[in-house]
Amino acid sequence: MDLNEKIDMIGRLYLGLEQIEDCKEFSALIPKVRTNFVYASKESTTPGDVLAVDGRISVVDGFPKATGRIKFGASGYMAHLLLEIRKKRFRDKVYYRFCK
Repeated sequence: MDLNEKIDMIGRLYLGLEQIEDCKEFSALIPKVRTNFVYASKESTTPGDVLAVDGRISVVDGFPKATGRIKFGASGYMAHLLLEIRKKRFRDKVYYRFCK
């Protein structure tokens, strides 16, 4: 994956995270175990190519808040899951995982 692809992915995930963190209503959807936020482009082939919030999205002062930074390889289980899903769906997708 080249640098331009990585920059594009970071921008997309950052903008999505910014929208989530500005949406108080989203807090009502976050379970007690918190929420993951991951992104894989069509160029992503390994978990190290998958971009994610390092940690989870939590609730702080009533608003969603990422507990860590956005980085490649931050997700294990969700990266593997997303790559498997992508084998059947070839477009770029962002997936939210709402844990029970």
